[in-house]
Amino acid sequence: MSIKKEFFGVASGGEDVYKYTMTNKNGFKISVLNYGAIIQSITFADGEELVAGYNSIKDYEINSPFFGAIVGRVAGRIKNGTFRINDKEYKVTQNFGKHTLHGGKKGYDKSVWKVSEFTGEKECSVTLEYISHDNEEGFPGEVINTVKYILTNDNEIILNIKAVSDRDTFLNPANHTYFNLSGNFKENILSHKLSVNSDYVCELDSEMLPNGNKISSAGSVFDFRELKKISEGIDKNDEQILRAGGYDHPFILKKNVSGSQITLKHEKSGRYLEISTNQNVVVFYTGNGLDASMVLYDKWPCSKYSALCLETQNYPDLLNIEKYKNCYLKAKDEYFSYTKYKFGIKK
Repeated sequence: MSIKKEFFGVASGGEDVYKYTMTNKNGFKISVLNYGAIIQSITFADGEELVAGYNSIKDYEINSPFFGAIVGRVAGRIKNGTFRINDKEYKVTQNFGKHTLHGGKKGYDKSVWKVSEFTGEKECSVTLEYISHDNEEGFPGEVINTVKYILTNDNEIILNIKAVSDRDTFLNPANHTYFNLSGNFKENILSHKLSVNSDYVCELDSEMLPNGNKISSAGSVFDFRELKKISEGIDKNDEQILRAGGYDHPFILKKNVSGSQITLKHEKSGRYLEISTNQNVVVFYTGNGLDASMVLYDKWPCSKYSALCLETQNYPDLLNIEKYKNCYLKAKDEYFSYTKYKFGIKK
């Protein structure tokens, strides 16, 4: 196991940005930036890229749809940029029309994190810390955030997110990595097969906000209970899919499930990704907003469906939905999110 630290560039705020590349005994690698706690690259020993990213800090700052980043304080949209805690209304930065997206104008994804490293025989890790100050983007409380990426010799990446606030606050971070298992973006993600252990998805309204209703996945475009090509659902004339331009939906995960809850496969290469988590939902997003202005690693122009996200998190916008309105992080309680990504190749 090894970790290599390299200079990546200088952020617009003058901070030095570094890339930390962890490598296991199989030659499997993950590179992480101290800017946005971003997963910048994931490769097997063959070096073929499996995630969307850039080689330049400027590209991440100017034209990134949250590639690989930790988004927060709150992933997804907050309706009208407002929420209530203890009968007090808070107004946060509205950066998506009248709504808030992924934490506001300067969320976790645009912040520089403090880094520590660990290298052992069976695993190595990079731990990033960021202190989000009281009233940052309008959110209450000073929050100490810790993100830990662990690489094992079994080609597993374990993501632990911890946070503690000194005031009751709204917190729901997520990792926003875009995956494409074809290798070096040879194909888009429509031929990938996906399974999600979920019987229901959250219904979205005309502004892509959850309305509190659930849609049964059985027999619908959201039925990924068995491995199915992503194209089979996107090609259907379904109102929810047409509204989003593809998938952009929270799948409610079953609890107490043994093994992985999510599987992604690319049959031609044999590559697969299995995901297990302690979170309530996974937001499955098919890269509906990707376009040719985003040139990955200075080599591969994006297009719609070039890569997909599988964002493990809590229910989106939960404080604005009646049945979840008391689901905020209480002062001094520890937030903890666990997600394991296991990569493999099986012909």
